[in-house]
Amino acid sequence: MTLRQQLLLKRALRNLRTWAPPISIGVILGVGIYFASQHFDRANAAPQPAAIASQAS
Repeated sequence: MTLRQQLLLKRALRNLRTWAPPISIGVILGVGIYFASQHFDRANAAPQPAAIASQAS
């Protein structure tokens, strides 16, 4: 590996280290928000047993 390739690799790894934390935090937050919205949508979409009983009467 030439010196130029080593320097380019070192620069690429340094850039990756500076960008990786914000990207990973964004991905983790996005996944968390997605699963939270799925959970709340499922909870609101399921009919409550008391509501079904009152509608049947």
